[in-house]
Amino acid sequence: MIPLALCARYMGQRRSLAAIVTYCVGAFVHFRVFFLAPWALYAAFLVVKDRAWRQWTRRAVPALVVAVGCATTSLYVFWLDLPSLRSSGVNNLLLLSSPDPNVTMNHDLFVCDSMGHLMFAG
Repeated sequence: MIPLALCARYMGQRRSLAAIVTYCVGAFVHFRVFFLAPWALYAAFLVVKDRAWRQWTRRAVPALVVAVGCATTSLYVFWLDLPSLRSSGVNNLLLLSSPDPNVTMNHDLFVCDSMGHLMFAG
């Protein structure tokens, strides 16, 4: 929880490298951080938009090493667990890639209902 709070704080301060490092540390600590992957993408977007790499000094190298190491380790462990995750049953009623046609129908109905509410709101 603490790495995610720091990541949000650093993104608010437009400190993209610090946000990326704290996100990667959080992903190394627990896999549920992957649910907030758009945060990492936004931090990477900030790096590109602000051209932050031009301001990085030699002090940024250890931070980059930590980020790459944590990201590689956590993604490798996730990859190792992937066969087990794929073999588990589907319990998400909105999963679009489900082989069950009822699940796909629930997804389609949910999307149509949401679009209808957005079109006729206010």
